[in-house]
Amino acid sequence: MLSQVISSVCVFMAIIAQLCSGMTTGIAAKNLTSLLGGRNLIGHTTPFKTSLQELQQQLQVNEIERHPCNCAVFMSGQFTKGSKEPPRGSPALIHEHEDTYPCTLLGMKQCTNWCLESLVKHLPNSGPLLCAALDRDCHKERAYLFVENCNGTWINTNFSAGREYCCQDGVPYKCPLLPSITTGKSR
Repeated sequence: MLSQVISSVCVFMAIIAQLCSGMTTGIAAKNLTSLLGGRNLIGHTTPFKTSLQELQQQLQVNEIERHPCNCAVFMSGQFTKGSKEPPRGSPALIHEHEDTYPCTLLGMKQCTNWCLESLVKHLPNSGPLLCAALDRDCHKERAYLFVENCNGTWINTNFSAGREYCCQDGVPYKCPLLPSITTGKSR
């Protein structure tokens, strides 16, 4: 009995390999029975009870949930780096994508890539954009990209603009390297 099961599994794996190679070359057998020379996985000559299409339909019943791709920019002063806690306050910028992505790790990566592509074109003008969007002043803070997961929680992608921002009254100013010693002010 065990040898029949092992034999069936080996035949099944060979079928999958042939189907996959057939899909890539465009040459595929019309059905699984023809690949087995008229026999099913257990060696009987009766046709398969479940066709490949029926199996695919059953798999689609357990289809993965999809979620819109939302991304936001939070400043480093709004969250603790490395913490699982969500950022505090409202994001400096938020962008919603009309397409949906699967609620999987791959879907999150696809959403993150889309967000990066959308935001990277604004990097040269990011100082004035961020400062105008912030509802507070900031001093030497970095902008980080967050994406919203399927539970509605913001997840830090750890992607940063790579520079520090200094804003006062909605206007950017050049962040000083060191605080001024003579006046005691950092601006």
